[in-house]
Amino acid sequence: MTDRTNPKDAVAARKVGLSVLPVRVLYEVALGLMEGAVKYGPFNWRRSRVRVMVYIDAAKRHLDQFAEGEDLDADMPAAYRVHHISKAIAGLMIVRDALMRGSAIDDRPPPSAAGWLGEMNAKAATLSGPRTRARPARGATARRRAKRPRTAKSRR
Repeated sequence: MTDRTNPKDAVAARKVGLSVLPVRVLYEVALGLMEGAVKYGPFNWRRSRVRVMVYIDAAKRHLDQFAEGEDLDADMPAAYRVHHISKAIAGLMIVRDALMRGSAIDDRPPPSAAGWLGEMNAKAATLSGPRTRARPARGATARRRAKRPRTAKSRR
């Protein structure tokens, strides 16, 4: 018997492959959207227009809270808390959905001059000091100190 490929394989190979998406992240983002559905109603962003900057600001706040060391959003009871990164993704998905559907209110500020980011990156590349070196992971310095054997020289 020869090994034959299912004819559907050739058709499916030309379609969007959803298996590339990290499933656990998608489920957590869905929890963030479910939380929004409880607060504001399911698919509320499809019932009225979406001001882009409201969602961009919210996503930035979630990212800032994560960057400052807070992992879970404290808006819900402890058992239902969702990670700040997933909440940011959920908000950005709403913005993208509104943009795709034509229901977004583009209230972004007027754009900066072209090339501004390249200029900032060029300036940053000329800087030296602590920001150019990789920081050790939290607690890594303390762990290194704890593992370092004490010698007569290190006690001085």
